[in-house]
Amino acid sequence: MRRNVVERVELGDHMVLHDREGAGVPVLRCRLELYQAGDQLAEVRLAFAVNADVWRRIDADALFHLTPEARGPVFAGGFQPGDVELDVRLARASLPLVALRAETAADAARLFAGSRPTDELARTESWYALHVKQPLGRLKTGFRTVWADTFPTTATPRPSPSEGAGPAGGPATPPRGRRGGPSA
Repeated sequence: MRRNVVERVELGDHMVLHDREGAGVPVLRCRLELYQAGDQLAEVRLAFAVNADVWRRIDADALFHLTPEARGPVFAGGFQPGDVELDVRLARASLPLVALRAETAADAARLFAGSRPTDELARTESWYALHVKQPLGRLKTGFRTVWADTFPTTATPRPSPSEGAGPAGGPATPPRGRRGGPSA
């Protein structure tokens, strides 16, 4: 099903996500995107950058479900010292947290701004990396993940469609109403 961008909002440079132990993962230049399919909230994505030290930690700890099995081949060389950009998608099971509490991207931005380290929306385990890239002059290096082609409900990577598995998922289906929230 085709997903259209509903809204985008810049969250700025002062957002912190948290790993499974509660340690901060500071992100730079964060943008929130809400996608809709019909009248249902279909996806929530974040696009952000991290500095080289944070990237090394994300890489080593497989944060955002970046396990070796989930990664595609690196294109255009390899990563250099400097900021790395990530596009991540909120897990399907977490979509109702946004759908039931936010009518607009600005509302969703307030949910993120007010989140605590223990909140599901602030945890790296609630997000799946889709693309990891780094600008190198006019080119970018990086890789895409299996999560870019599937909409996971668990942390287990599925084979890519070229390996015989069809795409998983579609829009989440929380009850109808405000962005999929309860009907009146």
